[in-house]
Amino acid sequence: DSLVYQSAKSFVNGMYFGTLSGLLMQIYLWGAGVLTVLFGIANIRFRRRLKSNRIEEISGKLEEQYLEVCKKRGVKPIPVWFVDPLPSACLVGVLRPYIALPLTAAPQEAIHVLTHEVCHYQGRDHWFSLLRLLCCVAHWFNPLVWVAAYMSRTDGELACDSRVVQK
Repeated sequence: DSLVYQSAKSFVNGMYFGTLSGLLMQIYLWGAGVLTVLFGIANIRFRRRLKSNRIEEISGKLEEQYLEVCKKRGVKPIPVWFVDPLPSACLVGVLRPYIALPLTAAPQEAIHVLTHEVCHYQGRDHWFSLLRLLCCVAHWFNPLVWVAAYMSRTDGELACDSRVVQK
């Protein structure tokens, strides 16, 4: 028998006896498991680095301005920490979120940066980030899901920018 015939016969037998679907399920589960571990490690390392680089919570005039922004937008204030080093401000966490603000943020721009992060919190963007992550884990093999996740993140930023400029 030819090599092509043997391969086709093996493939058909695998489909008929269910070994192919079992193998594909194992590959899928291994891929999802590996990705879950990688995402988990990356997030844990990022959160630990932020926590170890915390300087102090905001205070004084900036805190007053921040509380005013939260009041105007109808958002419950969440903790805001100065972190150094940090390239840009970010909303961190899902269940107990906080805002990480770079220590190098210019005082005249800090309230605008905080307003942007408050709008992320207001739009529940941290939950959508988790949902995107779960979609990428569940559909790790589908490049269109990865493109959709990237576009969703971009859309989230644009929607947040829109919320910031709305009165």
